[in-house]
Amino acid sequence: MRCLTLCCLLAFAATAQQRPKEWNHTCNVRDYGARGVREERATQAIQAAIDACAAAGGGRVVLPPGAYTSGALLLKDNIDLHVEAGAVLFSSRADEDFPEGRRALVNSDGASRIALTGRGVIDGQSRYEYGGVLVPAHVDTGLPGSKMWGGREYGSASPCRAARIS
Repeated sequence: MRCLTLCCLLAFAATAQQRPKEWNHTCNVRDYGARGVREERATQAIQAAIDACAAAGGGRVVLPPGAYTSGALLLKDNIDLHVEAGAVLFSSRADEDFPEGRRALVNSDGASRIALTGRGVIDGQSRYEYGGVLVPAHVDTGLPGSKMWGGREYGSASPCRAARIS
């Protein structure tokens, strides 16, 4: 009986860790022109990888180690945006990189089975003003009112560009 229980648990664990079959296609953003250099805008390359994966029925869009600066991205059905360890996806600070009123870095309009995965970092480059000094949102100055969580100062709004999923 213990052997049967153990086998059932192992079978369940193996299936629980599998990605949906639609995600078996992989698109590396470097194959679409992103170089992983922070100073270069990678929006078009990342979106092209998302579009190619979506056209193939879905898949994993991989950001390998490097620094990628991007404007608004639109996730589509069956897309896993995977930021690998050592990769940082920076939100652009330029307003023109956020067309059509999209103020979030990662957007979705009615898409299903989407995911943001990986051990990399998504940095919205949020900032706030404290005592007339502009401070990056991830810095805890130790001053009253400067504690940050999720890109927002406790008790007030912040210009953080969050993900928008609808």
